[in-house]
Amino acid sequence: ARISKAGQLLGCLRSRVMKHRKSKLLTQIKVFEAAVLLYGCETWMLYLKHFKQLERLRMRSLRLIMSIKWQDSVTNLEVLDRAGLVSTEAMIVKAQLRLTGHVIRMNSSRMPRQIHYGVLAQGRRNLGRPKKFKGCIKENLKQCGISAKELEPRAQDRTFQQMRNVSPAPEKTQEGLGIGSCSSCRSCHSGAPHCPPECVSRMGLTSHIRAHQR
Repeated sequence: ARISKAGQLLGCLRSRVMKHRKSKLLTQIKVFEAAVLLYGCETWMLYLKHFKQLERLRMRSLRLIMSIKWQDSVTNLEVLDRAGLVSTEAMIVKAQLRLTGHVIRMNSSRMPRQIHYGVLAQGRRNLGRPKKFKGCIKENLKQCGISAKELEPRAQDRTFQQMRNVSPAPEKTQEGLGIGSCSSCRSCHSGAPHCPPECVSRMGLTSHIRAHQR
């Protein structure tokens, strides 16, 4: 539903903003980033397939704004570099860590803080292993290179706004979305034309790196 609404909004803005002859590329990108696609993403619990769906719409919209066709053979990484943006997963991780830091700084009497640190006294979980918000935060901290013990001290240091400035490593988010490149074999691209510069999946990237480590 969120993806369809974001697509409808971008369709409405296409004639007035995106294709307007006097609107600059920077203005179009700012309007695009202000869309409803990631509204409320601070509380989302997403799997890899959800990140790929969001990234697919975002890439399609950016290519439309920048007039990039599939015949141009421009990768998603190059599209993000031209627009000066980061991946969708990096934006969501940063937003979730920003919300976590805000909740940690709250007074202990506030309801969001009580829910964040509370544990259910009774009740049963559903079958399976549904993803929890605390699990998402732990994964985000691991991607950003922050240990769980450093979370509260860094969140309390509001002067430097450290929780706002953290962002996951680009190679980790790109690998998760299947847009990573093999950095270990860049030197062999000129001598080995069969070596692809881009891998379309995490499994392909892993097997490709192992092949060059032998």
